[in-house]
Amino acid sequence: MSKITLYHYTNKAGADGIDKSKVIKGSTYETPAQNRRHGTGVYFTSIAPNKNPKSILLNNYDDAGHVVNSKRLWAKIEWVVEVAIPVSDVKKVEGQGNRDIYLYRGDVKLSGLQCSIYENPYV
Repeated sequence: MSKITLYHYTNKAGADGIDKSKVIKGSTYETPAQNRRHGTGVYFTSIAPNKNPKSILLNNYDDAGHVVNSKRLWAKIEWVVEVAIPVSDVKKVEGQGNRDIYLYRGDVKLSGLQCSIYENPYV
């Protein structure tokens, strides 16, 4: 089974909740539409935390191509959930220009997956 390493960026509270529950909760139809633009589930990227933090912000939160200066958004990349997940379990979102987005439908149960949760040392 082929695996891909993907990254889910979050804030401290999100990382603590994921660490405690061992689940990354996906967006649902109750989630605001702008936070589930490509469907419901968990959003990932293959952009590693050692890349320019602004490029991660632009990829994850700013599809208009503007430089992101929001402290609230910077907080959303302060923590990283790194997961080696079967390629067949995620779908790369196409047609988004240079954006690198993967979608897992539903909640990601971390038990049984190779996973690390850590503070982003580059932010």
